[in-house]
Amino acid sequence: MLEVSVARVAHGGGAAAAGEPHLDSPMPGTVVLVHAADGQQVAEGDPVLVVEAMKMEHVLRAGVAGTVHVHAAQGDTVARGQTLATITPAADEATRTGSRIEEERR
Repeated sequence: MLEVSVARVAHGGGAAAAGEPHLDSPMPGTVVLVHAADGQQVAEGDPVLVVEAMKMEHVLRAGVAGTVHVHAAQGDTVARGQTLATITPAADEATRTGSRIEEERR
């Protein structure tokens, strides 16, 4: 008798990335270039990683200014939706966001 089971694995950042902006792989592929070092300051729009799949390269860019925490290395095979980096927003950005939220509550 042959028994087959299917396991589903979530590759998202989970609780660690829930409160921080994060960069997820748009498709299964390979990390071909890491532009930012772990702990490096990045500006909004800076390239952080490049994922290649089927000879197409996808540049993942910082959505906010802050400190990047890279969770993948060059040559890593990654799944679609896998969190490759998180960004801790810069202090002044976080302050502005908090102020905006307070204004919206009023």
